[in-house]
Amino acid sequence: MLDAGCGTGNYTIELARHMAHVTAFDMNDAMLGEARVKVHAAGLGQNVEFRSGQLLDLPFAAADFDMVMFNQVLHHLEPLNEVGFNNHLHAINEAARVLRRGGVVLINTCSKAQIADGYWYYSLAPNARSRCLERTIGSSAFMKTKLTCYLAFAV
Repeated sequence: MLDAGCGTGNYTIELARHMAHVTAFDMNDAMLGEARVKVHAAGLGQNVEFRSGQLLDLPFAAADFDMVMFNQVLHHLEPLNEVGFNNHLHAINEAARVLRRGGVVLINTCSKAQIADGYWYYSLAPNARSRCLERTIGSSAFMKTKLTCYLAFAV
């Protein structure tokens, strides 16, 4: 299984708990190094191979994997105002190239607009935030300000 764009390895770890072999692949060597540390700390180093490279030019032979997963990575491929999703198509074609017959490509992604503007339920957060603050800290103005700033950043 290829975890394409594995980042710091959170999903790699969970996959390695259930699969005989996972290839953790990322272009960022620092993130890949963090993934390596986390995987070994979880005692799963024997199940995971770490490789560095570009999603648009996968350094693997044709038909190498039963599954390729893009988890929250494709939105990093397109320039901000790019139209046409050319890099997405190229990455998916690369995944198809390294996939065995009958294999699966799993894509979990979001758009730059979703990242920039948030999701539909964010508009509900201010009401929920103020009700939570009233229940938990009452009328302390200082704590309300501090927690509101923190929660606004977290949301």
